[in-house]
This record gives sequence, structure tokens and C-alpha cells, in this order.
Amino acid sequence: MRFIPNGTTQSIPEPGNRSGYFCGCPKDLSGAGRTLDGSNPMVSRMIRDSLEFWADQYHVDGFRFDLLGVFDYVTVADWARYLDQRFPGRA
Repeated sequence: MRFIPNGTTQSIPEPGNRSGYFCGCPKDLSGAGRTLDGSNPMVSRMIRDSLEFWADQYHVDGFRFDLLGVFDYVTVADWARYLDQRFPGRA
């Protein structure tokens, strides 16, 4: 399944907000106007929970991330490890 976590709507505050959910970078890393900060524990959890929901409820067994490069490798590996443990045998 194609997964685009940086595809946010106009109702979310612009970059530079103080919510901590978006990267405080001076430039747009995603090309989508906003870059989610995967190092924020709540953002990481939201993405992980979304992946878990799709895997559990719809039996999705693979994800293709658009803009995966905006997230650090350790965080992405944590998501993969979690899903591998939660759904053994689907890899």
C-alpha cells in the first residue's frame, strides 16, 4: 500500500508552528510544503499506529512510503521491527 504521511491538509498550521509535529527546518524537505518530524515520539507513534491499523484491519502486508527519506533510518527500522513482531510470518 502506498503510504504518504507528509500529505497533510490545509487545516494544519503552517511550518514554523510550535506544535513540534513538523520539522523546524528552514527548508521544505518533503516537497509537500510540510515535513512531519519523525523524531517526535507522538508523530512516530501516529505513523506506527497507522501502519499497524492497515496491517491488522485490512491485512496489508507491504507498504511503499513516498518521501521515506525525510525520516531517519533508526525510526523507520523501529516501525519495521514493531510490525514484524506484531505480525510474524508476513514478511
